[in-house]
Amino acid sequence: MKPLVRARMLMLVAGTIWGTSFVVGRVGVSFMDPILFAFLENVIGMIVLTVGLQSQKHEEGPPSGEHLLQMRRVVAVGVINGLAYICQYMALSLTTAVNTSLLVNISLPFVPLIAWALLKEHFAARKVGGLVVGIAGAALIATRGELEQLTGGQFIGNLFAIGAGALWAFWIILAQSALVQVHRPLRLAAGNAVYTVATLGIAVLVLGKIDPAQLAMPEPWLGIVYLGVMSIGVGYLVYYEALRQLGGSSSAVYILLQSAVAVVLAVLLLGEPLTLPVAVGAIMILAAIMTAG
Repeated sequence: MKPLVRARMLMLVAGTIWGTSFVVGRVGVSFMDPILFAFLENVIGMIVLTVGLQSQKHEEGPPSGEHLLQMRRVVAVGVINGLAYICQYMALSLTTAVNTSLLVNISLPFVPLIAWALLKEHFAARKVGGLVVGIAGAALIATRGELEQLTGGQFIGNLFAIGAGALWAFWIILAQSALVQVHRPLRLAAGNAVYTVATLGIAVLVLGKIDPAQLAMPEPWLGIVYLGVMSIGVGYLVYYEALRQLGGSSSAVYILLQSAVAVVLAVLLLGEPLTLPVAVGAIMILAAIMTAG
């Protein structure tokens, strides 16, 4: 199989897995504090990736694990990823999985712009229009077309989702840059996981609520294990592998699939409504993402 075709297939796999994470996460935060849930999920993912890294250590050679964790780009990728997880799970606790998935992905049209600013990648002037359309679509979803929606928990949740998207836009570009330094996708995925867990651990101590009763319930643990193994363990590994071939700007379009998966599952499994303003806003965001690609 040609490397480019393989990379595209891997990116579609990552997008599909991450699409399910919005629905699973939405259910999980109904049983557990969102920051604690994100922390535990990432702990599982870190264990999976670290075990995988150790099993391949003799094949990959230097740099060592210690040197990997000292790389500034790896630190930045992990910290930003941790902050994005906080925003996403706060959003899932306050608004719908549909809104969260769509608003997180509003960041994708900005990826080429950030890549142009930081990495000097080519940025076509036509994509400015895509950014404008995407922002308008996000505003429509966030307010549901009603100005009175500018207050209240769901609107705040929508803002958290937009914040998560903005952080992940920078994360995509930094991950691409870090991959050049680290060389191996599994190394970067493991290093990213370590600093993501560290960031979330601090957040749990400062902002989270550790309730023994929540920890004793089996329902959130089903989601935590699934997301840790699949969304983080498998998802990040295949994403980094594909990123090496596609680059940050191109990969952003493929991640669009996670919105489609999340919306379909949220409507079918959670019974979330797909209102006309949200549907129109979704179309505008999808158009913006395709333009940005």
